[in-house]
Amino acid sequence: MRISGGTAKGRKVGTRKAFVAKGGNDELRPTAAKVRKAVFDILGPKIVESRFLDMYAGTGAVGIEALSRGAAHTVFVEGNAGRIALIRELLVRFGLSDRATVIKTTAAAFLGKF
Repeated sequence: MRISGGTAKGRKVGTRKAFVAKGGNDELRPTAAKVRKAVFDILGPKIVESRFLDMYAGTGAVGIEALSRGAAHTVFVEGNAGRIALIRELLVRFGLSDRATVIKTTAAAFLGKF
């Protein structure tokens, strides 16, 4: 999987390890690159300087795409520790960590706080 636009265009995200959690019950189904590209093409310039929430972040590809395309800040919500580590690693590698917050919790618990 690769980022389809912006400053990180063409950069690879995700690894085979990210797709299955220990125990094998928590399988990851990433958002296809075509779908991500279509969504962000529709959002167009609205993404620039926006605040973006990536729930069920997985590899972080959707949130990283938002940052790459100019979002001011992205919050990543993911419950799997291995995937959290991957997201943090990618954010550092792509130079985006200063514009991101990564939260280790379930989507339901996160939304329950509001």
